[in-house]
Amino acid sequence: SLVFNCLWEGTTDVRASQMETGSLIQYYENYWRMPVLAKVSGLFSEKKRLNFTVGAPVYQYLFPNDSSKLFIEMCNYHIIGDSVFLSTNYSNDILVFDSLLNLINNYKIHSAHTNIGQKKISFGEDPKKLSTLIKTSSHITGIFWDSYRKVYYISIYKGTEENLSKEKIDFQWILQVCDHNFQLLQEYVMENSQYSSFCMFVTEKGLAIRKNNSSENIELKDKKEVFHVFQF
Repeated sequence: SLVFNCLWEGTTDVRASQMETGSLIQYYENYWRMPVLAKVSGLFSEKKRLNFTVGAPVYQYLFPNDSSKLFIEMCNYHIIGDSVFLSTNYSNDILVFDSLLNLINNYKIHSAHTNIGQKKISFGEDPKKLSTLIKTSSHITGIFWDSYRKVYYISIYKGTEENLSKEKIDFQWILQVCDHNFQLLQEYVMENSQYSSFCMFVTEKGLAIRKNNSSENIELKDKKEVFHVFQF
């Protein structure tokens, strides 16, 4: 099966930022009630008969009484086994959906080093605040399952006011190690200038994280991707 992140355009192809206010509100109200995931199965079967499933109206789960927020479509999803794990910039929730895209669990993630979740921007505010909020608010960026050690790894961007004046690569992020119920076991503050907060994968020996190279003087052909393996 294939799973896609849906972007619902409604009845217009005009970018949301270019819509008139009335159309913009309608766009996001539609997005609020729409599912954000689509699953296609049967693609590789002998009969070539495709089955489509849509589900996960995430923002109805998170904000059941509020459809008037701007930029709610920013979300991340990760497929682990037969389940889909989905998070957004606007809360500390990890929503878990089964293979039919039905909600089966909701976990709250907490950190001793930061508050997770970005303030929502309403229609009465300046949308330009978004770029500032993304840099200054903490949010979940990755979820990985380690089948060898039976733990989850969660990467969290650590938003601070200082990030506004720093280089793009120069920020801190948090790596959490959690049990199968997302109970926190260990937590580490990482420097993105040293290790990538996005590029990592699980190996039999441990979690492999890409070593960031801040040097801009090395020719592209000479650059090598180096991964360090961590055991927790």
